[in-house]
Amino acid sequence: MKNEEIAGTFYIDGEYRDGIYYPEFNRFEEESLVRVKNFFIPMAVNAHTHIGDSFISSEPSGTLEEIVGPGGFKLRELQNVGQDTLIGGMKNSIKYMQGIGTGSFFDYREAGSSGIESLKTIRENEQNSLILARPEDEEDIGSISSIVNGVGFSAISDENVDSMKEMAKIARNLKLLVSTHYSENRYEPMEPLFELKPDLLIHCTSLSRNQLNELLSVTKNVAVTPRSNRFFGIDANYSELIEAGFNLMLGTDNVMTVSPNIYQEMDFLFRIQKNRQRISPENIMKIVFKNPYDFIQKAKVPVKRKWMHFKGIVPTPFQIVTKFNLFNPLEIKEVEL
Repeated sequence: MKNEEIAGTFYIDGEYRDGIYYPEFNRFEEESLVRVKNFFIPMAVNAHTHIGDSFISSEPSGTLEEIVGPGGFKLRELQNVGQDTLIGGMKNSIKYMQGIGTGSFFDYREAGSSGIESLKTIRENEQNSLILARPEDEEDIGSISSIVNGVGFSAISDENVDSMKEMAKIARNLKLLVSTHYSENRYEPMEPLFELKPDLLIHCTSLSRNQLNELLSVTKNVAVTPRSNRFFGIDANYSELIEAGFNLMLGTDNVMTVSPNIYQEMDFLFRIQKNRQRISPENIMKIVFKNPYDFIQKAKVPVKRKWMHFKGIVPTPFQIVTKFNLFNPLEIKEVEL
């Protein structure tokens, strides 16, 4: 692009800012007099996926525990699937996310070292992802440490807590991130988290306001998945997490239950909260286009921020959150702002 084409409105640090980007200096300068209708926004981040179950075509039925818990529907399907089918499903999900404007995704992988080939496939097909593996034991971590960014445990109530603590300690020594699902459909003891010291928690949708305040001393980073929660009959009030002060991020969860479309997730979140405890489009934009990148940067994960360029229009936050599919980016460009 020529310099005059890189002038317009940029979404930077959670705000719309008019200015000019100079590629030769990799520099943005704010300029209030810019009148060019161009819009630049980072590609969205899907902050929680399980693309390993993309191959599953049957409708999952039962309770949350019966579907995704230990020995449940999902794990039985994973144990019986061929590697080619497993990897084929993952590739399809990656291609789909790339095609709709997803710049990065945080993927949780089951099966520990036995899933190494599928983990390698993610790296080969999408270098811009953050991968959290679920180790089977302490020795398992070493065999996957070179191709993952961290470990991602199942729910506290599904795991051996002492083993989790030991594996988390090993992961930290290897400079890996630590994450776990927590209190999705019922309250789980918080005490183990103070030793586990997770960098990122998933769900936290069954906690009182007092419990949320206490959880802030563990971590401020939480990813939520509203459409998946609704699939499992979980009716959470996500505004409480924002009001409590969490660095909230948005994900789509299991592909077997919900498409990995983070734009549909934004729209769904806006609608279910609108007449309850409204979350503004501006706040929803932050949990998709800003907060995940802040987390990535602080965690020093090598994810490049890719930008989408829209010509002739500057969509409002409401349009971006509820009608993003109506706009097609002119191009995608990697810049650092």
